[in-house]
Order: sequence, then C-alpha cells, then structure tokens
Amino acid sequence: MACANCGADLIPGKPFCHACGQPAAVPCPSCGEPTRPGFRFCPECGFSLLGDSPVDAVPGLEAPGAAGSEFEELARSLSYSEAPAQTGPAAERKQVTVLFCDLVGSTAIAERLDPEEYRDLLDGYLQLALGGVHHMEGIVNQLAGDGFMALFGAPVAREDAPVNAVQAALAIQADLQRYSRERAAPVV
Repeated sequence: MACANCGADLIPGKPFCHACGQPAAVPCPSCGEPTRPGFRFCPECGFSLLGDSPVDAVPGLEAPGAAGSEFEELARSLSYSEAPAQTGPAAERKQVTVLFCDLVGSTAIAERLDPEEYRDLLDGYLQLALGGVHHMEGIVNQLAGDGFMALFGAPVAREDAPVNAVQAALAIQADLQRYSRERAAPVV
C-alpha cells in the first residue's frame, strides 16, 4: 500500500509512513478497504469506524439538557439498540439514505438568548426533529450539538427508505416552522 501523502511504499503493519511521518491508512474491519485516521465511516461500505454505539460515541449528547433528560431518553430510543450489528460472512451490504439536519444560525441565536431559554429551544427543536426521523422509521446515527445525521434503510433494509427520508425532512420543516411561530407568539 502506498502513502496517501507522499506515495512511498508503506511498511506493512506500521502505523506511520517511514518517508514523511503521516499516519498510514488502516483497513476497514468490514470490507478491508484502506481508511485514513479520523474517518468515522468507511467510504467504501459505510461501516462505522468509531467502535461504539452511536449514542455513546457522540460527545455532548447530554448537552441540550441534564443527564437523564427526556432528550437523552429519546436519543437512546432512536439508536441502533433494536438490531445487533453484524460482522463477517453474515453481514450484508445495504443501500441507505442519509439525512442531515442542522439548526441554521444557532450561534447567533445562542448569543441572543439566556442559556436556559436556548437549552429549551434546542431541546424542543431536537425532540421535533428526532421524532420526525423516528416516525418515518429512520435512525439517528450521529448527534452533535444542534445537528444530526439520520439513516433510512438501516439496520433493516427498506425499498421505501429514500421516500421516508424525504417525507421526514418535509415533516421536520413543517413542524419546525410551526414551532418557530409558536415560540414567537406573545404570551398573553
């Protein structure tokens, strides 16, 4: 295998290139294709290279609320827990549809709001968005701050995964527009 940085022939089993010192590619445990340090997923087969469950692997999962919050329970219920991971000969390749969702302008919003108000806003946003994913049979794969990545068609392959992802995205948009209007309405 050649170094991705300088092209030198790498010494098998060594973690760094002997010519330039760059980290060597590591083979994916699922398909054997080379991956680079820092990759979270294999670009060939999509296998998670994190080694942990998605909920445990995400730093800041508890950030929107305190540990044991409704948000954390919802996030855990949307994880892979219902289907064990497969490896080796029993594993299969699946096409999945990926949905990314992010709260636009969250830094500016956080600067304008009291920390508790921002936490409440973020909790409400994530509960609506994650609920929309779950309702359309998607799973949340990565969760970081105000954004997340959801998969449709995994761990159980489904032919309607792309349609479910689009319907989830449209439902999330509609729910968040309504949520935004409700928050902006004056309290009487």
